[in-house]
Amino acid sequence: MKFGKAVVKYRIPIFVLALLLLIPSVFGMVSTRINYDMLTYLPDSMDTVIGQNELMNEFGKGAFSFVIFEDMPDKDVEAVCDKIKQVDHVDTVLWYSSLADISVPKEILPDEVYDAFNAGNATMAAVFFDTATSADVTMDAIREIRSIAGKQCFVTGMSALVTDLKDLCEKEEPIYVGIAVLLACAAMVILLAFRILGVDRYDDTDKLRYQLLLRRDIVYNKGAVRSAAACRYDGLFDIPLAQLQRAA
Repeated sequence: MKFGKAVVKYRIPIFVLALLLLIPSVFGMVSTRINYDMLTYLPDSMDTVIGQNELMNEFGKGAFSFVIFEDMPDKDVEAVCDKIKQVDHVDTVLWYSSLADISVPKEILPDEVYDAFNAGNATMAAVFFDTATSADVTMDAIREIRSIAGKQCFVTGMSALVTDLKDLCEKEEPIYVGIAVLLACAAMVILLAFRILGVDRYDDTDKLRYQLLLRRDIVYNKGAVRSAAACRYDGLFDIPLAQLQRAA
């Protein structure tokens, strides 16, 4: 009872404080980077994490990807590799032309070496970056490589996977938010129908207050979740899903 009386007595300062807290929450939402690097969620003792750290510390090569070329002449593959070398933060591009002139038949290579980089009508090049797997500049480089390579080439590897994961999450988030808004509107329509039928004990002011409080809580939650240096990529959907649950 004492707590309730205190809340009622100081309702204006509490309301002002709630509005002021929205300011840092918005800054937290805008400024925090989403971490899409799955390696950061793994223990440091795992071989994959150890290998990543060794590559970065000892050789200055953090991320790497493989580019697969299909039905492309060797001279065109070499030209694409030369263009990839010019992309920012690309450290090394390894292909057959790194070992010998393309006029020399690749069949002279030992079978185990040839088979590692060639299969049927496809050949593969390894691309090493001087940045971490999920760094923003690495993902920008992956997108630029894809634009250079064209439809006959496929970029794979951990960095490419992280880039695809980021693009997919950012594409799907508006859909979840849109569904949440639709369900919230549906809940309002149902409550309005109850009011028309005379079984609703809440007036329009109560409904508006509830919707405002719901949106305020969403901003608080997003600002708190993203107030750290980075948050997990799967946390991107936590708030819209929470809104879905409350709206339903």
